[in-house]
Amino acid sequence: MSDYIFTVIEFAGADFVNFPAAHARLLSVVAARVESGEHGGVFNLDDTVHLDGDSLQLITPFASGGRLEWEAPEGEWLIIASYLLPSGEVPMGAAQKPQGFVVDHLRKPQVIGHYEYAYGERTGLPRHYGAGLRGFFNDSLEFRLPRMAVEDILSEFRKRRGYDLEPYLPAVYVEGVDNVYFREILGVHAAPDFQVTSLDERIRHDYQQTLSDLVIERFVETSADWAHARGLLSRGQSYGMDIDLLRALGANSIPETEQLWAGGANVGLKFASSAAILYGRPLVSAESFVWINRDYQPTARRLKAAADKLLLAGVNHIVYHGTPYPWHGSGEGDYGEEGWQPFSGPENPAHFSGLYGPANTALWPDIPELNDYIARSQYLLRHGAPSADVLVYYPFLGFHGPNRDLGTGEVLVTGSLGDADPAAVALEAPELSAGKAQVERFVSLPPKQVDPRVDWVERVQPLLADLERRGVSWAWLNDHALQSGKLRAGELTASGGRYGAILLPEIQAMPPATLQALREQLDQGIEVVFAGKLPDRQHGFHEAAAGDLAVQRGVARLRSAGAAHFALDDVQLLAHLTDASAGTLRYSAPSDIHRHRRLLADGAQIHFFANQSPDAAELSLSAPPDATAWWLDARTGRAWAADTGSGPVSLPLAGFDSRFLITGVPLPDALRDEGPPRLDALTAQSRQLTGWDFDAAEYRAVLDALPDWRDIRTLKYARGPGVYRHIVDVEDTDRPARYILDLGLVQGSAVVSVNGETVGRASLPPFRLDISDAVRPGANTIEVAVTPPLRNYFVGRALAGDPLYSHMAGYEDQLVAAGLMGPVMLSVSGAR
Repeated sequence: MSDYIFTVIEFAGADFVNFPAAHARLLSVVAARVESGEHGGVFNLDDTVHLDGDSLQLITPFASGGRLEWEAPEGEWLIIASYLLPSGEVPMGAAQKPQGFVVDHLRKPQVIGHYEYAYGERTGLPRHYGAGLRGFFNDSLEFRLPRMAVEDILSEFRKRRGYDLEPYLPAVYVEGVDNVYFREILGVHAAPDFQVTSLDERIRHDYQQTLSDLVIERFVETSADWAHARGLLSRGQSYGMDIDLLRALGANSIPETEQLWAGGANVGLKFASSAAILYGRPLVSAESFVWINRDYQPTARRLKAAADKLLLAGVNHIVYHGTPYPWHGSGEGDYGEEGWQPFSGPENPAHFSGLYGPANTALWPDIPELNDYIARSQYLLRHGAPSADVLVYYPFLGFHGPNRDLGTGEVLVTGSLGDADPAAVALEAPELSAGKAQVERFVSLPPKQVDPRVDWVERVQPLLADLERRGVSWAWLNDHALQSGKLRAGELTASGGRYGAILLPEIQAMPPATLQALREQLDQGIEVVFAGKLPDRQHGFHEAAAGDLAVQRGVARLRSAGAAHFALDDVQLLAHLTDASAGTLRYSAPSDIHRHRRLLADGAQIHFFANQSPDAAELSLSAPPDATAWWLDARTGRAWAADTGSGPVSLPLAGFDSRFLITGVPLPDALRDEGPPRLDALTAQSRQLTGWDFDAAEYRAVLDALPDWRDIRTLKYARGPGVYRHIVDVEDTDRPARYILDLGLVQGSAVVSVNGETVGRASLPPFRLDISDAVRPGANTIEVAVTPPLRNYFVGRALAGDPLYSHMAGYEDQLVAAGLMGPVMLSVSGAR
């Protein structure tokens, strides 16, 4: 639909566009007087032509057979012809050659036809529906178009937005709006091709809202309907374009997010779970454990922390990213010793973390314990109904949140762990950096400006982080859910969950119909809270002045009816939201231990607590309302009664440790355990183990302090394992005792042996093992064998000239922490 096509780009072997001009069909012809400006060619994206809006004329009837016969009035006139044509877009990275074409997401018959062809009778798959074939998955919406459209775009726009788009059609042309590489990856933000009115941004919003409606109805909902009719599930990452994210994600059987999107920040992760609670989807999926430029970095500790972050965000269906089939190629030397890795290699621009298979010898032995932990946690978090103390109104189409930590203390943004990683890690592949440099060199761009969505998220994010530190859960809320009855008197009607308050932070524009829905919420006893700027206008162009006035009056009526209003940084805002929350277990003080909650029948609840800090933390909770409360350690499967008889409940957790608290349900006898020894009791009977005999590669030493391998030249690129040995004397006593070995911190994978007997692995926080059964009176030899992540070893291979690892040389200054860091403590408790 653009009057020009920017350029054809070849990036990472991907064929971006093949616009078949011969199939172009004329949609509209508009003429207008030019007030100023001219287009400067395909490499100028800052050449807006200003049109006289009052002079706009539709001259489509004068065009026929490739000819235009129209008598122009006096003056300088510009004729703008808009064409519809197939994009010619092909799937990116498809295995088959030649590649097929991307399905037309805006035409329902074509979408259905695609599923019938891919999964229908011709394939023989129907006999496997709902059994071997569970469903299908649609990855994120990553279109590469100048502007998206469909044959009936004008009639659909008129029906949905209430006015005729055709005279204003030039206003919607902004190069790359529907091109994920321009906007999201290369960061190209072009100026509009034309300025038609002073309210063009509203016209563009109306156009994007129409595209959002059509993509959801004709693709996402159609996909789910086709699947459901056949006993299948439709799982989807329905984001990547400017769309109503919550409605789109909620239209899938299983809404899915990913830790690669938005840097894995909470503000991004929560869109899928928010969609699930609003639209009644019991499973929330995540493409997990993937971050850019972190090849071979992950340890079990990092994955445990990442899993907890997902669980806290409402994800209960974790899907690993990166488990390739083992393949070493057709000839000697095709790949490195780990075999084919689709996300890392000399010719691979996508340097993603994630080789979660047997070839990752430094991590694979820890995966079973990690998977047991994830399985137990997901099982619990699939019970009951969701809970959100505060619903946070999200006012935009699409999401352009921050890909970095803004000082909120949030861990694992872009996968970073401060005590394991170098100070600076490139957040994009070198090819992307080079692409951006080329764009800036050859293309004229408007002055850089912060996307309003990014600015909004960065202003709101500290408040959301403060809520999490107070144990107050939150979820996103959209216009569609508010206006379509998804909320009623504290009940999430589709999922059966509960909510306590609605927060509208720094909102500038919203539909008048949403304000009416908020008034109904207020009348039902729900707290409605404005923070910061109050909205004073609508988004849309149609009857703009009347709509703006309706918004202003609607806000005033809400305020007079009792809606609260605070400054965004007002400390009373936090107190007000905490008091309005639906929870019964309150934090006595802010903590790095965050919480996610599920509601069971008859008031029973499941609380998941996870320390989102590498340091130990302790939480004091108001006592549960009944005496049936019990703890569950999902890592070990052990459960024990909670001590609720003496006031507040204390929960101490090591760095990145976690715990479940279940209330209102009796502790099953099959799970009952005496529980772990109290940490304060262990501390009183603990001794630090120093003076370790260490042996790794060609390095041998007696260590009083436990160093990071990166600081020792011989160990810098060592593969390991490195073995730490210590002899400890244990008194002969008649009283049975439990001996707990606490390794403090392990950067890598650890196996513990006592007196030559393997006791177990200690690669997951809190790095503690009960070694009682292996301890004997007198001298005991404790051995800890640590294998570091493969990152450092492969960098060493690259620097030694191995061509199969040449791509790892770029990480010479981005090695990861390795080794047993300690402090190592041996603690004794009373009865075993």
